[in-house]
Amino acid sequence: MIKHILVCLNNIRDDDNTLQTAAKFARSNDARLIGLYIMADSVLSSYDVYDHYTAGLRQKIIEEQKKQAQLSEERFHKVTSKIGCKTTFYKGLENDKPMQIMLYTDLIFMSYSKGENSNDFTSAAFINKLLVDIGRPIIVVPKNWQKDNLGSHILLGWNETRESARALHEALPLMKTAEKVDVLTVYKEKDLESNIAKGMEVSSYLESHNVNSQLYPKQITENDPHVGGILIKHSDRNDIDLIAIGGYGHSYLRESLLGGVTQHLIHNARMPLMLVH
Repeated sequence: MIKHILVCLNNIRDDDNTLQTAAKFARSNDARLIGLYIMADSVLSSYDVYDHYTAGLRQKIIEEQKKQAQLSEERFHKVTSKIGCKTTFYKGLENDKPMQIMLYTDLIFMSYSKGENSNDFTSAAFINKLLVDIGRPIIVVPKNWQKDNLGSHILLGWNETRESARALHEALPLMKTAEKVDVLTVYKEKDLESNIAKGMEVSSYLESHNVNSQLYPKQITENDPHVGGILIKHSDRNDIDLIAIGGYGHSYLRESLLGGVTQHLIHNARMPLMLVH
């Protein structure tokens, strides 16, 4: 049961629908929505407070961050009061209480902006950090997402790994209330039989939880060589409003950012994406 939802408010602008999507989802689940604005103390620490020039610059950064936090709080209350959901607002430095608050949430909503700087709290690098360090499921909302529904038609990307199993279990409360659930497995030419068997196993598991699902085995071909592209194509054709997958499917030592499939989806998916590590 989902009762505590957090939305990261950094860099969310008027044309970004992340806050509205999170608020509507909280209302439909009778959940509390926690608005969080994170101030970047890692940026502040790069300025020597004993140097007259940099101390002044540091103070300007502090004041600007306070201003942005205030604007974010005002927008948070304006949007959520209109939609109608229970709310709490927090702000603070990134290495202080805000990160601890995330540990006590069922689901985190985030916007996404291109960039590799982990001080940008909507970058792929920061999403990666949260997946590994916090361990809570994250829903990444694309900028142009405008639909009211989220989770009425869910696509589960399944490849029988630890990350997929985590996605399956974290998305289960959403799948129980969904109108449709698709399970998509991807295979190479010689792996069809074993791939279908894996898909039937997860479909049987979902059925035991009263979730009716449809299995879609998809083959990697020259025209569809990328797993992420196959997931997006299926989602576009079938009006999927949430893709659930295991995020970060490769060793942290071998990749500095998200695994290839996850990163491709974050950059290109036109519907919300639920990532679980």
